[in-house]
Amino acid sequence: MAWATRHSLAVDALIDRSANSEGPMTGTMREGQRHSAPTSSRFIDVKPGAAPGGIIHAGSTKGGGAPHTLPLANSGRFAEGFHSRFQFSLVAPLYVPALPQPWFPDDPKLIVFACRTRTGTHDCYDPRGCAARNRTMIPTSDSSSTTADDVPDLEDPGKKTLPLWRRAWPEKNDPERSHIFGVPARWLLVVGFFTSAITIILCAVGTAVPRSAKRMQTGIYSADAPFVEIFSSNFPDPALFRVNETWYVYGTNSAAGIIESKVHGQVKYFGVANVQLATSTNLLEWTLTSDPQGPLQGLGEWAAKDMMPAEADNTVEVRRANVWAPEILQRPDGRFVLYYSATAASAADSAVHCVGAAISDDPTGPFEPEESPIACPIEEGGAIDPGAITDSDGSIYLAYKIDGNLRGLGGECGNMMFPQRATPIVLQKLEEDGITLSGAPVTILDRTFNDGPLVEAPVVARSEEGVYFLFYSSGCTWNPSYNVKYATSTSITGPYTRASEPLLQTGSWGLLAPGSPTVWQDDSKWYMAFHARLFTDVGGIRGLYMTGLKLNGTTATLETQLEL
Repeated sequence: MAWATRHSLAVDALIDRSANSEGPMTGTMREGQRHSAPTSSRFIDVKPGAAPGGIIHAGSTKGGGAPHTLPLANSGRFAEGFHSRFQFSLVAPLYVPALPQPWFPDDPKLIVFACRTRTGTHDCYDPRGCAARNRTMIPTSDSSSTTADDVPDLEDPGKKTLPLWRRAWPEKNDPERSHIFGVPARWLLVVGFFTSAITIILCAVGTAVPRSAKRMQTGIYSADAPFVEIFSSNFPDPALFRVNETWYVYGTNSAAGIIESKVHGQVKYFGVANVQLATSTNLLEWTLTSDPQGPLQGLGEWAAKDMMPAEADNTVEVRRANVWAPEILQRPDGRFVLYYSATAASAADSAVHCVGAAISDDPTGPFEPEESPIACPIEEGGAIDPGAITDSDGSIYLAYKIDGNLRGLGGECGNMMFPQRATPIVLQKLEEDGITLSGAPVTILDRTFNDGPLVEAPVVARSEEGVYFLFYSSGCTWNPSYNVKYATSTSITGPYTRASEPLLQTGSWGLLAPGSPTVWQDDSKWYMAFHARLFTDVGGIRGLYMTGLKLNGTTATLETQLEL
């Protein structure tokens, strides 16, 4: 493990020898980061104050003053407040040699490498600086007692010589050691460093831009496909619902999420409705509502009200609210609650959405929006994708996603650069009115490495056997990685156990990037709607699909055909 300091301390490297570790250890420390050991070496277990292993001291870099104490915390991480006192510089990986055990003092726990000068002036902060100034880097156990003559040769502990620090960073005027292939070694280091930095930046920028789903032939499915394509127009994030003999499906605004757009003004009512709505009496034949404004014509006071050019067609202006992923629920009093996510007017970033609600006496609307949002964690990235359920005891819950990948560092869907942000799916209990919060939300699922950048689009269903199924998507909706997964639990609040395989993914019966599921139980039958990517004459849109669903124990499967 290694680091370099700036202006304050002469400590350059730290080795944990408490477990007689063998071999060299390497590491880097970047400015502003907390220190933790590389996975190939052991963590340093030092507590603030006194602890097994002692407190690490380092002599002052200015005039040999009193030693400083490094405020270390457990597991090798610096205590809070450390960075306000000492700052780190970005350095290349430093090689820390494994020293012969006989050289160590009695019962050593930690060995500190301090930069000393032959003249006694303490002004070197890393091995390169020491070598460049004709000085040496020496190991010391207490920052004040060891001299260069005490340093053993690594091959022969009885022989005194310069340590590997000195040999790894040669004298400035030593041509044999300071040149590689006739080029000064320091030049190669500088060139290599900047080349690596530029490469990393370009990769981050390149992957941060939403990429088109890998072009494959879409709209052609295998003969045994258990689903039916309903719309080949843009109808993302469906919410399936039934009242009496009529089926309803609500969807995200029609201008959202189109890739490789070829719209150019030819789509009628493009992005006009905040929420799309279609109706059916048999799940196979659907009719879009005749009102171009849709069922949700107004938004809460918290939502953005201004207009912006459509991402898929900058010749058309659409609402900056950019309403996504509606959900519908009928309350005990018979009224209907439409949940939606929209851009928050108070957010500096126009991509930040919050979850709100609107009320109507009719599932077709118009819905009157509530003034305040239900969930609006702007600092965490906002909230999207509400999914409602009325439990067997009549309790109402709303699941939604904390949009943490919006605060990510780049890559696929903004969150594949490390450290990745959490994108938890949370469950909020509501009062009977379906809008008043009851207690605090609980996290029921979060992304793992296998999920890629995120998990989102949650919907919870309870089977007749009392098993709760949490359906959700992972991957990135722009790319083929998007899919439909599920997890199960015997309690609505979890813990949830993930299924071993996705329910739907790219390649399933010819689908591309299926996701954003919604489920509905009609008597003893279950149905699912979802969207998948389709390439049409207006670009890569997300079409609507319907299928039958079977819940058996903790297993969900699609029916071989849609049963009505």
